[in-house]
Amino acid sequence: ERLVSEISKRRATEDALRTSEAELRALFSAMTEYIAVFDAQGNYRNVVSTHSDLLYSPQMNRVGKSVYDVLPPDKAAMFVIYIQRALNTKQTITLEYSLPIRTLPNGHTHIDEPLDDEAWYTASVSPMPDNCVIWVARDITERRKAESALREAEAKYRSIFENAVEGIFQTTASGMVLNVNPALAEMYGYASPEELKSHIKNVADIYVDSSRRKQFVDYLEKQDSISNFESQVKRRDGTVIWVSEAARAVRNQHNQLQYYEGTIQNITTRKQAEIALKAEQHKSEKLLLNILPRAIATQLKQNPQLIADRFDEATVLFADIVDFTSFSAQTSPTGLVDLLNSIFSKFDRLAEKHNLEKIKTVGDAYMVVGGVPVQREDHIEAIANLALDMRRSIRDFKRNDGSPFQIRVGIHSGPVVAGVIGIKKFIYDLWGDTVNVASRMESQGCANRIQVTHAVYEQLNERYILEPRGEIDVKGRGMMDSYWLEGRR
Repeated sequence: ERLVSEISKRRATEDALRTSEAELRALFSAMTEYIAVFDAQGNYRNVVSTHSDLLYSPQMNRVGKSVYDVLPPDKAAMFVIYIQRALNTKQTITLEYSLPIRTLPNGHTHIDEPLDDEAWYTASVSPMPDNCVIWVARDITERRKAESALREAEAKYRSIFENAVEGIFQTTASGMVLNVNPALAEMYGYASPEELKSHIKNVADIYVDSSRRKQFVDYLEKQDSISNFESQVKRRDGTVIWVSEAARAVRNQHNQLQYYEGTIQNITTRKQAEIALKAEQHKSEKLLLNILPRAIATQLKQNPQLIADRFDEATVLFADIVDFTSFSAQTSPTGLVDLLNSIFSKFDRLAEKHNLEKIKTVGDAYMVVGGVPVQREDHIEAIANLALDMRRSIRDFKRNDGSPFQIRVGIHSGPVVAGVIGIKKFIYDLWGDTVNVASRMESQGCANRIQVTHAVYEQLNERYILEPRGEIDVKGRGMMDSYWLEGRR
């Protein structure tokens, strides 16, 4: 009975031992550390086989060998130094080291020459009884590579950050400056990024328009990024420059805002050029509109070809200053031009008031049209009102003897052809029988009178005062009825 009992106990003990051994083997198999026991001279006393592929060497049984048999001489000497230091101090020593490796044909690696690559380890060397140490090493090659890549990336980023021509910044949503590069500090008139950060407590203060920072933040809250955000900002010395910002909102994994970062360009030169260009364009546009009607100028810019249109209903006015030839003979050229300029400028303002199109001046003659190039139903009335205003305004200009100037005015209504011809010194002009008859109404009229044809009379008779003149012989048309326009009813 005692024998059976002892056998049973022994079997239970052996089972427990085997279980414990299996657990230890599984534990060691799951470990990635390299574990070795060395004596004081650096000889391998024991090696635990793990999954450390970098140290796997099926051709070499290290137990009983020296580190000088396994490792390169300089690495072996280093191992012996740390083994003896741990034994002498009786303390655990930690270190990082590298070993040269080469890849074997079967895919494994071997710590030996020639050098193909380098593996890095972190190790702890602890003293043991019998003047031995246990060396536990962990492969940190991937971590070292990642750290090295991170350092390289940081160095590149820092180089770009420090040497970029554009300004680079990081700010909080509240406007505190976190970081700027030297280019941005110089752009804003500061000697260094540190000086800028110490002087600018809130970036909203540098904007000329105090609302721009809020607009900047509001847009980033909605879109998370912004580009070509142009503003005027104040430099340290008070001067104002134009800048263009591009930025994004940086958030953490919980989508919480960390800061804003982006770039800034000084676009002052470009904005000044744009402003100057707009001013020149405005001048050119104004000059062009002084030569051509707006509709024709727009058409000519879009399609610089022959422009010619027929208008079935238009009213043409000619005005001529009475006895201007004798006056010009008694006046200096400068005085003559000044007077004509004053009179015709007055007429121009009246034509603009009645929304009529001035066509041209020839000597002391003035030509206007209604219903061209933009058609309108009241073109005859508008021309009649202009003629009455011109007759009234000419009295404001005096001859040398103090008597007022007088004009002759002729009006006719009918179809015309209008357009721009030629390739130089463009002018918008009118052609047709209506133009010729209107000219004859003026030239065959009387001083201080407005002569109109029967076609005009029929349209104005109910609203204006017109007196019959009778028939006159019109060159090229024969006898025609004409009327004097006296005023509005």
